[in-house]
Amino acid sequence: RLHANAIYTTGSSASSSVGTAGPGARDLARWITGLALDRTFPLSSTLVGVEATLREPLAQPGQREWSVGVGTRVQVGPRWLLDVGAGRRGGASDDAWYATLGGAYAFGWRFGLVPGGR
Repeated sequence: RLHANAIYTTGSSASSSVGTAGPGARDLARWITGLALDRTFPLSSTLVGVEATLREPLAQPGQREWSVGVGTRVQVGPRWLLDVGAGRRGGASDDAWYATLGGAYAFGWRFGLVPGGR
């Protein structure tokens, strides 16, 4: 699958509750565009994806920041998922590498164990 996304923030400045220097100000952007591509491997319960984004920070008009990343999600059991990813960002403020690691456990009733279920 190929995904394309775009976001645009209207208004002349950030709200006074956040500002352009407070916590979370780095995440505020005038606009963000992104592309992502993912490929599933159903027989191995695996998904691999790559993404690229370009943004203009609200605190630094005219500057551009970019990021690229790659990651995978693997189903390691009937209810367990593992996510692993890495990427690089750069541009107006700084260049940095990043890594992600996460997991998920699905809670729920198994069929046949629900009272009155079929």
